Amino acid sequence: MLAALNAQCTIPFDLAAEYPLRCRILRKSAQHHYLFLTFHHCVVDGWTANLLVDELSRDYQAYEEHWHYDNGQAFFRYLEDPFLAVANVDDSMAFWRDELDGAPEKHALEYDIAITAAGKTQNIVRTSLTNELQPALTQLAKHNGTTLFTLLHSAFALLIARESATDRVVIGSPIANRNEPTLNDAVGSFVNTIAHQFIITGDDSFTALLQKNANKFARAFKHQGLPFSYLVEQLKPTRGKFHPIFQIMFVCQHRKSNELNLGGAQINTLPRRYAPPKFDLVLEVISGAEGIQLEWQYNAKLFTPERINGLAQAYALLLQQIACDPSRAVEHYSLAPMADNRQLRQLSVGQAMPVCLRQPLSDRLLRAAHQHGDRPALFEGDQVWHYDRLLRHAGLVAHWLNAHTAPGALIAIDLPRGAHQAIAALGVILAGRAYLPLAEGLPDARVAAIMRISDCVWVLSNRVHHRARYPQTTRVQDLEALFSPPATGTATFPSGEAEALAYVIYTSGTTGTPKGVAMEHGAVTNTLLTMNQLFNVSHRDNVLALADLAFDLSVYDLFGSWLAGASVTVLSPHDAKEPSAWLHAIRQRKISIWNSVPAILQMLVQYCAQENILSLPQLWHIWLSGDRISPRLIAEAHRLCPNATITSLGGATEGAIWSIYHPLTRDTHYRNAIPYGTALPNQSMWVLNEKLEPCGFGVTGDIYIGGVGVAREYWRDRQTTAGSFVLLPTTGERVYRTGDRGRWHRSGYIEFLGREDQQVKLQGFRVELGDVEFALKSSELVAEACVVCRDETRNGTPYLEAYFTLTEAGKASVQAEQRIREQVTAALPAYMAPSRYHLIERFPLSRNGKLDRTLLSPDTERSQASDVVPAASAELMLLRELLADTLGCDPDKIDPYASFFSNGGSSLSGITFLGNIKRALNVELTLAEILGYSQLDKLAERLRDNAPLPLSMLSGAADRPSLPTLYLVHGAGGQVHQYAKWTKQLFACANIITIASPGLAAPGADDTLTLQRLAASHLAAIPRAKRDTAVIAGWSLGGQLAVHMAAQATEQGAPFAHAVLVDSGLPAQQPSVNRGFSVAQSYLRLFDSLGIARHLCRHQETNAIDSFANEIKMHYALNQSVLAEKITLEHAEAFCWALKKSFDLTNNAGPLPKIAIPLTLWLSQQRQRKHPNLAQRWERQSSHDVQLNYCAETHYSILNNAQLLRALTQMLRALSTSLE
Repeated sequence: MLAALNAQCTIPFDLAAEYPLRCRILRKSAQHHYLFLTFHHCVVDGWTANLLVDELSRDYQAYEEHWHYDNGQAFFRYLEDPFLAVANVDDSMAFWRDELDGAPEKHALEYDIAITAAGKTQNIVRTSLTNELQPALTQLAKHNGTTLFTLLHSAFALLIARESATDRVVIGSPIANRNEPTLNDAVGSFVNTIAHQFIITGDDSFTALLQKNANKFARAFKHQGLPFSYLVEQLKPTRGKFHPIFQIMFVCQHRKSNELNLGGAQINTLPRRYAPPKFDLVLEVISGAEGIQLEWQYNAKLFTPERINGLAQAYALLLQQIACDPSRAVEHYSLAPMADNRQLRQLSVGQAMPVCLRQPLSDRLLRAAHQHGDRPALFEGDQVWHYDRLLRHAGLVAHWLNAHTAPGALIAIDLPRGAHQAIAALGVILAGRAYLPLAEGLPDARVAAIMRISDCVWVLSNRVHHRARYPQTTRVQDLEALFSPPATGTATFPSGEAEALAYVIYTSGTTGTPKGVAMEHGAVTNTLLTMNQLFNVSHRDNVLALADLAFDLSVYDLFGSWLAGASVTVLSPHDAKEPSAWLHAIRQRKISIWNSVPAILQMLVQYCAQENILSLPQLWHIWLSGDRISPRLIAEAHRLCPNATITSLGGATEGAIWSIYHPLTRDTHYRNAIPYGTALPNQSMWVLNEKLEPCGFGVTGDIYIGGVGVAREYWRDRQTTAGSFVLLPTTGERVYRTGDRGRWHRSGYIEFLGREDQQVKLQGFRVELGDVEFALKSSELVAEACVVCRDETRNGTPYLEAYFTLTEAGKASVQAEQRIREQVTAALPAYMAPSRYHLIERFPLSRNGKLDRTLLSPDTERSQASDVVPAASAELMLLRELLADTLGCDPDKIDPYASFFSNGGSSLSGITFLGNIKRALNVELTLAEILGYSQLDKLAERLRDNAPLPLSMLSGAADRPSLPTLYLVHGAGGQVHQYAKWTKQLFACANIITIASPGLAAPGADDTLTLQRLAASHLAAIPRAKRDTAVIAGWSLGGQLAVHMAAQATEQGAPFAHAVLVDSGLPAQQPSVNRGFSVAQSYLRLFDSLGIARHLCRHQETNAIDSFANEIKMHYALNQSVLAEKITLEHAEAFCWALKKSFDLTNNAGPLPKIAIPLTLWLSQQRQRKHPNLAQRWERQSSHDVQLNYCAETHYSILNNAQLLRALTQMLRALSTSLE
């Protein structure tokens, strides 16, 4: 019964073919029937529904055959003029403009980030007002001269404001819009929508808020008839993927006591079911004889049932407090029941594991080394270090430290990745000293600054010949000298203390001065031991050490592994950046634990996809931390690693590596992010307000870390320590203020909501934008500087952009930007250096005179001489196109004389770029080679002698399975830039993949190339799967190629869904031996494509020119005055050769094959006039329907025809429907 009812409610009306009222009778037996009445919302509102119930009951009782309405014309008059109920349109418009002035574009109620499959099955929560509460609220409203509806509406606005931590909310409401008595009995839908802005002042009493809103509603009454659509049209609010003006609605319904009376028939009221609401959240208040019911309707893709239940409970608690004390300031009402407070305190504290507390790291490492002496502890290449050997070498380091340094001394480690670096760190710990790791690739200036502010005077290094890297007081010990020959004497390992210092790791600081996080043994050991217990890590495991020693993930890679008796695989500096090396290590060493930032795992996933590696069964645990985790990455990782459990870990360097964790399961849908989680054992995670009080469920606050993992201090920096480490007033617990924002979800985990400051994460490292700005401003060429973090590349990898103005010295410098880049690179680690630099005249300011970062454009155009790109080789042109496709930008924005990173690339996008190069050129490169070249043109030189240009090059991605794919085949030039408008306008309704042919533009003739061979090359690059929902389209020569591809695809048994040809001609019926294609013709078409008038200067003695190539150069020289600003000689040569080859292809092609799929053809009037019989010939090319269309366009302008683009959009949307 319910299924039949739901089916009737969800079948859409076809108003062109049926009445907006549908009557269905379901016959169960001869005497048992069900009546379904379904109305379209455009003709029936709640008021009319009551009228129809009354009318139907009377008619049934009287056995009448027809319904009679006396006021049917009123609705039609309203349809003809929706402004009938508006006394003065201008006055009403002015009222609503003033009412919504300063309103936020979108509500600030945070969405839930993890939606389980079960949570998607419902979208409504039902509650009711208690019998005691309803009369109390009614009396309160009456006492204040208003209605219960106004009181409930005001309380709902207060709830949303409090839950959103904002003082302005906009809530929509439907109104009956029956202002005249004559409309009381009129049938029809007169409903209009209005939107009120509520400004909540925390120190206002609820009584004051109620009276303010009552006055607002009274003033709005005479303006409520202004159509909402007209209001939107006039206000022109920002449009996005959300409803304009408001996204939260409050509805009040009065359910009449009369019921449908059909004689002796039994009437049953069934629970209402709802389709997904048009708004994010709707609270419907339904008053009737049985009391007041509350229905919370919500978008199940945005909110969980637990979240909405929590809102309903908070609303009930708020109403109870209002009824008891309406004069209280609204900020003092509690939204969290006492039971919630107890539950939150329990959730904030991690599981107790006493056995892991107060354990010196050095003592536990010695115990593990003796226990697992003959087992492998470390792999480096083909070398195996067993625990006994590892301990002996670490002992040599400890022995030297005991002889030359004081207990507890800080020892810097400045060594490349590898076994010796790991041994040095172990030796320092076992000797009772603390290590200070210096990041690999750290500029000398940064190293000197860290050594100076840390007061560190000892460094273990292999850089004894680079003493200028350190302050003069630094004493450098060559590590190799301790091992060959071995130092004499036996190491003694002092007993450790839990309060002893283990290491100091420096992170970015806001003032340009790095901050040193000082961590004690007990804090570190607790994290390592509890992780090993939680995940059952043992001697059977092997951990791949991917993190730099200066990144605290390395602490687990080394010491956490050794505490469990597991082995560690370390990589060389080169291999640490190569996904191919990671893959080799996983397979060779049977790596079971992967511990990295998300971007590193994404690089592995992308590399495996490019190499067609489908499974890595060796991995059992994947731990991700240090940056936001993409839900898409989780899904991809689960597919690649079927045996692995994936866990999100988080916290801060100040919290002993990790303080919080959350398992990422296969059956959970993560919307835009993943849950932050709950506290690790013996640690605590708090979400607190500005008074250091716990925030209730769903309330945003600051995240603090407590428990045994909290750092001792910022080394040698009391002021910063005092500002970041505080005591909780309620418990006295010492906690660290992370600067992160979050909230507790009712499912029992914290949701991470971003930062409150300008700190960002790059490659897992914490970066203060102020630190980078300080480096920029330190240049004598820079007057002012601002740095912003962007993540707008196609793969979402964040990068930094620097905006700066020049001093007088900078303005006088010819290469100011290049010098600034060099100075910043010398001062900062590579991961902190901006990828893009923008010279601007002045910084944009807000109304109050402060810098407005939102107005700084992320456009990658450069202001220096690199804007002008001289003649480029074919390889460089191809690289620019490949890199532009990788980064999702225009090829013209790629600077060939800048590095991959300076063009906006990252290690992650480098994997995609590497794959694109391999597919296009069939060459073997490493990621290190791509990242290592200082200029893109240098990489092009590396490729020039190694690879011919490919016949086929695909760009774009079919990464949205719910959409069809549109393949766009190049024209005669072999390029696809003509489709720029298509890719932009059609992106929302299809996956767009362009097919170019760089080989077609390569200089020199190719007698082996045919139209059929070129089409086969293109088709081979297209996957066979899902071709039945793909469209193949081509303009000019691309249309002929598309026909060949469609025919070949059908022969393979994987046909396309449709073919679209745009202004394509047909090949000659017979090859012509006399016809040729001149350079002059090529240049005339080049002029057309560039929009240049056809005034070609021709060489008078063409026959004297000995080759096609020389003639191209001659014509370019003759017409350089009009061509140089538009195109380089290199590009002109490519264009002419491509046209010549294309002409040869079509001249020798013979008839096109007949295709067996639908064909749509668009012809320009220009071509139709030139070839009047062309349409009839094309009609014979398909055994299916052929649709012909004509446009008043030229051959080049037809691609931008609006009618053509609309038709393509409709076709692709129809295919999308078939995929749902």
